[in-house]
Amino acid sequence: MLKQSILMVCWALASADLLSAATYYVNSSTGSDSNAGTNSAAPWLTLYKSIPKLSPGDTLIATGTFSEAPGYGSTRTVSGSGTIGNPITILASNATINLQDNSGDFCTYNFTGNYLIIDGFGFASTLTNGVYYGGFFTFSGDYCIARNLIVTNAYGSHDLAAGGGDHLWCLRTIGSHNIFTNIFFHEINDADFFQVVGTNNLFSHIIISNCFNPYADTGGLYRLHADFIQTGLYTGDSDTRSNTVECCLLINHDSDSSSNSPSGGIYKSQYGSL
Repeated sequence: MLKQSILMVCWALASADLLSAATYYVNSSTGSDSNAGTNSAAPWLTLYKSIPKLSPGDTLIATGTFSEAPGYGSTRTVSGSGTIGNPITILASNATINLQDNSGDFCTYNFTGNYLIIDGFGFASTLTNGVYYGGFFTFSGDYCIARNLIVTNAYGSHDLAAGGGDHLWCLRTIGSHNIFTNIFFHEINDADFFQVVGTNNLFSHIIISNCFNPYADTGGLYRLHADFIQTGLYTGDSDTRSNTVECCLLINHDSDSSSNSPSGGIYKSQYGSL
């Protein structure tokens, strides 16, 4: 078994050299989707249109602010898959993905492919009324990695009848065997940080800082409702307990360690195994 595992690793490393990987560019300010995208002087314009053009092993370097949410009640479905030895890498070079006003229902991007790496992006919001239901992106595929991200300035609607809490999740995985690592959440109010429906996902080196509910009151109606990881929503407790959380830090927040919904604070999911 060990020999077989070693051979699989060697095959994966070797296969990475078999493909002729290319580097492409996308720029939200200077690009055009009619460009070749093969150099920074002639980049593509639209992030969600660029990714499906990539082949296993390719890297897409993104620059600028991408405000590509499709509108209330819908999402951008983005295809494109790498392979075990040749993932597709989407690498930010001073790039931010923006969840803009009046478009926060459902996620901005739904990445449906496998072996995809999202690296170095900032995520922010210009929403003024909060999010009814949605977030920044979803991994629907398997064996994907989100790393070196900063997520800030987003919140659920403080009117519980119109959203809040479970309704704004920042990042989500429906797929399995995905990794979220080295992610910094800051100024995320009345929202779940992750929503997890898939299995065997890893959440590592996550920092959550200065996340509150500015609308909290003594009666508890607008108390902070925020799961670190909201799980079991669709698949049930036994499925989602296969996910792993390690080396995470919460700083300067209202916290409650209850396993069920407390009156306020950042807390474990009812179905989670944190």
